Amino acid sequence: MAQTILLLEDDVQLSDTIEQFLVAQGYQVFCAYDGLQAEELAYEKRIDMMLLDVRVPYQNGFIFLKKLRGEGCKIPAVFITSLNSVEDVTEGFDVGCDDYIRKPFALKELLVRIESLLKRRYGIYNDKIDLGNELLFDIKNNLLTHKNQRVSLKTKEQNYLHCF
Repeated sequence: MAQTILLLEDDVQLSDTIEQFLVAQGYQVFCAYDGLQAEELAYEKRIDMMLLDVRVPYQNGFIFLKKLRGEGCKIPAVFITSLNSVEDVTEGFDVGCDDYIRKPFALKELLVRIESLLKRRYGIYNDKIDLGNELLFDIKNNLLTHKNQRVSLKTKEQNYLHCF
């Protein structure tokens, strides 16, 4: 299963650009265009990372994250916003963000920050997890290998693993 990202961004064009980029990198992205949609998704979906704009309708990103942190949510969160004063950055960290990126930003930089936070949060320091007995799970490609050969599940009638 791909790692999941909640993206709260009310600029539809920017949201689409970020979503397409992250999907191409192997992530599953849930998009919200206002704070209330983001809140619904946070409670309904399994989320590994949150990317949050601040100035969004109904409930701004600061309020949204502060509320989640108050309920014990520890999901890594990054603000991506045009708010760039020291006071804004301070408020972002005060409400519980793990990182703060000022717009405009490079998508590659966003990816590097996402991967860094996910590695620290979930203890994954490379893209492959050694499962023992020469089994490796490639997180980015959602692929299981045995002795460097891809492993696939056969139909339930065959009910066994097969390397090819």
